[in-house]
Parts: sequence; structure tokens; C-alpha cells
Amino acid sequence: MSAANRHFRGAKKESLQGYSHIPCRLPLEYYGVDTFALCEMNSYVLITQPVYEDIHPNLITIPLQADFSMPYGLVYAKEPTNAADKFIQAVKAIISENQSSSSI
Repeated sequence: MSAANRHFRGAKKESLQGYSHIPCRLPLEYYGVDTFALCEMNSYVLITQPVYEDIHPNLITIPLQADFSMPYGLVYAKEPTNAADKFIQAVKAIISENQSSSSI
């Protein structure tokens, strides 16, 4: 199970307390336009990130106020360009620096 699915399980549990009659499926590993079209055609509710708020003209995004977070990561080619590699190394340095300072 991915980290995203683990986080969504927590969101599902918290968000649906008292609404056990509402069926809920775990999120997909990939959200494509077809995922959002399926939600629109079947009146499904989708917990998603704000980045998708304008992806479908017939869907509305309402911010979910809950005490959980969603992990993100970088996706890049196995052989990144020099510019992409420079950015990746900078991100790794920031992460390493943050991990070092949080353990103090």
C-alpha cells in the first residue's frame, strides 16, 4: 500500500465518522482526466489535492479541513537533464538539512 493510500485511509476514517452508510473506495495510484469524468458521471465524491480544482468543468472542489497531510514526491526521468539533476540535488540537500535540524 502506498503512502498516499495510508494517508487517505486516515482521511476517510476521520471524514466519515458518523456516516458509516456511505461507501468509500480507496484512491487510485493515478488520477487522470478519466478519473474525474467517472466521478462526474456517477456522482462520486473524490478526496483529492487542490491542484486538481480546475481539471473538470462540471466538478467543484471544496477544501477539506482536516488534521492530516498528503505526501508528495518528485517524478523524473532515470537520466535527468543537467538542469533537472541540479534541481533534484538541491531538493535532496534541503530535505537532508531539514532532517538534520529536526533531530536536534
